[in-house]
Parts: sequence; C-alpha cells; structure tokens
Amino acid sequence: YGGSLGWLPAATTGIELVSAGALLWGWWRLSTPMPSLAEKPWVDKARRWVRYLLFGDIIVLVAQVVLATTMRLGVRPPGIEYVAVAFGLFSLAIWLATYIVHGTYLAWLAKRIPDTKLHNRSKRIRWLCPLLATVGIILIGLGPLLALVIYWNLINSFRKAFKRIRQEQSDQLAAA
Repeated sequence: YGGSLGWLPAATTGIELVSAGALLWGWWRLSTPMPSLAEKPWVDKARRWVRYLLFGDIIVLVAQVVLATTMRLGVRPPGIEYVAVAFGLFSLAIWLATYIVHGTYLAWLAKRIPDTKLHNRSKRIRWLCPLLATVGIILIGLGPLLALVIYWNLINSFRKAFKRIRQEQSDQLAAA
C-alpha cells in the first residue's frame, strides 16, 4: 500500500467506522424500550434481539479492523487466515440475522404508525434482502447493492413517517 495512495486503506476504514457507528447508534435509539409496552413480552423480545445483534455487529467490526490492520502491517501470525475466515462467516451470520430481526421489528413498528404499506415492505425485507445479498451476488453481481438500496429506502420511509407524526403532534399542541 505504498505510493501516492498509501492513505486510502486507512481512510476507507475510517469511513466504514464512522458509518457503522452512526448505524449502530441509530438502531440503539430506535430500539429504546417503550414503557407502554411492558405488558407485551414478545415486542420486548424483538427489541432485545435488535440490541443483541448490535453487540454482534460491534464485535465483528472491531475484529475486522484489527485483522485488516494486522494484515496491512504485514504481520502474519500462524493461522491468521483461519481466524479471518471464521470472522467472515460469523459476520455473514450476523448480517443475515440482522436483516431478519430488523425486518421483524420494523414490521411491528409499522403497525404502530399505522401504515400497511410500510408493514408489508418491512416483512418483505426479511427474506428479500438476505436473498439478494447472498444469491444475488452470484446471479446478478449487484445483489448486495440492491439489497442496501431497498433497506435504505425502507429506513428512509420510516424516518419520513416519524417526522410526519412529530409534526402532527406539534400541530395538535399548537392548536390546543
């Protein structure tokens, strides 16, 4: 990684860390416990699984940064390739579980908004995004990118719905 672009791997790692941190922080806030739902344990279970997977994401992220940095520095302890493959498989498992759990939790949130279209889209990402991200890479090559775009659009739809709800609430307070 010498030459004039020697800074590029560190910059991309930095960008990945910042974007992953923002994503983790956003999901942590979105999965905040709701006291009004304490009597519904299945909802709390879905929320807790979202948070468990966040910790899995953090473990994978730290491991990937350590492994990438170790390999960039030219340090190759015996068996590092096996560790890298193991964390890659663990990362894939966390990633697929995250799509499923996030889709389940978002479908539940969409019922509370209430928005049937958003609910159906949330349920669809539970199977569509993992399919595109795994099989789609083999068949199309752009499957993971398409899965990301679908996921991002869904999250943005929720952002707009929450913004609309906040606006309606402030309008009601202003009218009262």
